[in-house]
Amino acid sequence: MTMAGEQRVGKRTPRAAGFAFLAALALAWAAAALAAQETEQTAPPDESPHARFFEAGKAYRAQDFEKARELYGFLVQEGAATGAVWYNLGNTLYRAGDLGRAVLCYERARLFIPRDPDLDFNLRYVKDQRADAEPKETGAAQWLTDWLACASGSEVLAAVLVVNALFFAALAVQFWARKEWTYTLALALAIVWAPGLALGGVKWRILADDNRGVVVARELEVRAGPDPQDKVLFTLHAGSMVTWERNEGDWRLIRFSEERRGWAPAAGVELVRLLR
Repeated sequence: MTMAGEQRVGKRTPRAAGFAFLAALALAWAAAALAAQETEQTAPPDESPHARFFEAGKAYRAQDFEKARELYGFLVQEGAATGAVWYNLGNTLYRAGDLGRAVLCYERARLFIPRDPDLDFNLRYVKDQRADAEPKETGAAQWLTDWLACASGSEVLAAVLVVNALFFAALAVQFWARKEWTYTLALALAIVWAPGLALGGVKWRILADDNRGVVVARELEVRAGPDPQDKVLFTLHAGSMVTWERNEGDWRLIRFSEERRGWAPAAGVELVRLLR
């Protein structure tokens, strides 16, 4: 029996319970804030490709081109290079004064984003500053190469796969339904499918045999043979586009035009094609 006004041991009044709850909540909030602050101070920096891309952009805007170049280079080494990475790296290298590698990066960006207007403008702008006048190639083969360059390899592959799937689906429908409209559909898709498959094969061959190179040395002496003692035939400068024919040791046999061909140190010329 409890006397009137007496509280049982262990039982709190509503007001006392409210104060205790608020105090516990405040302590929990303070502990969580302290833990978050310690975690923020001790956690390693975010090294994800997205974070590095963002940090590289910040460094570029701050005109810290060396840091931006390093961060974009990390993305390339990690296999995370996209068209945007190559494009931004080209911008960084140009601002840092490396004309040859800027052209190289822009050309590699075109493999991913061939119709990007900013990329096209920057590439033309940088190429106009080269010391060597690039010879113009003409002919049907060059026209087809330039036309197919308007689409990336992945885009052409996707288009070929879609047309291929539609064509065989139409054949299957024609086999089962045997209607006039299914025959017309299959015939129309066949007209698209055959040249589409051929163009896809040509595009794949162009990418596989892409032997374009870019002179990355400020000045490159092209010699009669793969030896420093051989005669210098002519000199090329940063950003010039060449065709690579083969390697011999630390030398590349390159062709600038039909009349200008010779050997140059491999370190002075880098291929546009991305070797995996």
